[in-house]
Amino acid sequence: MSVNPNDLRALADFLDERPALAERVYCPSLHIIEITRDGWLAALQHFGSFQKEDAGPQLWATRQFGSVELKVIASKEKTCERVQVGERVVEREVYPDDVKPTIETVTEPVYEWMCPPSWIAEPVA
Repeated sequence: MSVNPNDLRALADFLDERPALAERVYCPSLHIIEITRDGWLAALQHFGSFQKEDAGPQLWATRQFGSVELKVIASKEKTCERVQVGERVVEREVYPDDVKPTIETVTEPVYEWMCPPSWIAEPVA
């Protein structure tokens, strides 16, 4: 469900009239979830300045408005490229049928996300 700016103004008016209640509002955060790289970049172009954060499988861009934040969230799967950067040797338990588990050593690939150095071109005025 999208947010109507008039609803945000109404909420601000409501909290202005009730400062004791406003003091109890925790974590005022609005999220924009983008599912494509183009959507991610388009949203960021409107942000101007913002904080970038690598959040595990996601990328976050946050713009603060005093105590309220607006955050664009995108999956690295959709915005970055997964690249094999090496291999590692690991031990894991193998459970053959009707036999005690054994430990075998295997080599598995190691991946990292390669994201563009800049997630934004020039901000839209």
